[in-house]
Formats: sequence, structure tokens, C-alpha cells
Amino acid sequence: MAIVGERACRRVAPCAAGTWGDIPDEPNTRYVDASHVGNSDGSTSAPFATLQAAVDAAMPGDTIALAAGSYAGVYLDEAMNIWGVCPDEVTIDGGPAAALVLLAGADGVTVRGARLIGTGGVYLEGGASAVIDQVWIDNPDD
Repeated sequence: MAIVGERACRRVAPCAAGTWGDIPDEPNTRYVDASHVGNSDGSTSAPFATLQAAVDAAMPGDTIALAAGSYAGVYLDEAMNIWGVCPDEVTIDGGPAAALVLLAGADGVTVRGARLIGTGGVYLEGGASAVIDQVWIDNPDD
């Protein structure tokens, strides 16, 4: 992307090395890797294969760490952090809808390090709030 005054595009955010990059490894982090096959418990050795599975297992305040890959859009009704390894390598695709739909209970969601594809990128329903950081929002209709 280019910002006002720049003549050339640059990356939205750098890509750190490793499957999880610089995503903090905390006890409340649920890991997701679209390429994972087999049993999943949300750990680094057995990550969920879908963003939806991680959202379903997450508790309010948890962090969902996304490895490189493409993930289907989701609805959130609780506050949590969704952190991709970097926007060049992580896509959340809502198709014709928003990539992330934050329902009324999702007050205080943080989204970082991902490319969001869908109409508007993030849809906030009454009372929901979000911090969007190092995110590339791509509307397929533009």
C-alpha cells in the first residue's frame, strides 16, 4: 500500500520468521494452521485447521494465532484477539460478506497481521468495538 505523499507501495506489516512469527506465546493462545491434518486441540503441535474451530473453543480475552494460509470469515460474539503471522501470508475471506462480523458481545476485539477480504472487511454490530492494526482490507467489489 502507499500512504499519502508516497509514490511507491510498501508492505502493510513485515513478516516475521517461523510458523507463528512474533505472535506472543501465552497460555491463552489458540493456534490455527490451515495446512494441519489430524486431531486438533489448539496447541502449536496440534493446531486447529479452521479459524471457526478456534473461535468456538476460545474464551473471552484469548488470542487466536493464525499461521500462513487462507481462512473463511467468522462471526464473533466475544472479545478476543485474532493475530495473523502477517498480512502477506494470512487471508480471512468473508466472500460476499465481511471477513469478520462482530456481534454485540464482541466489545474489545483486536485484529492484527491479516488480509481481510469481503465487503467492508469488518462489520460491527451495536456495541461491538475493535482495534484493527497492521491489516490489509481488500473489498473484492472495488
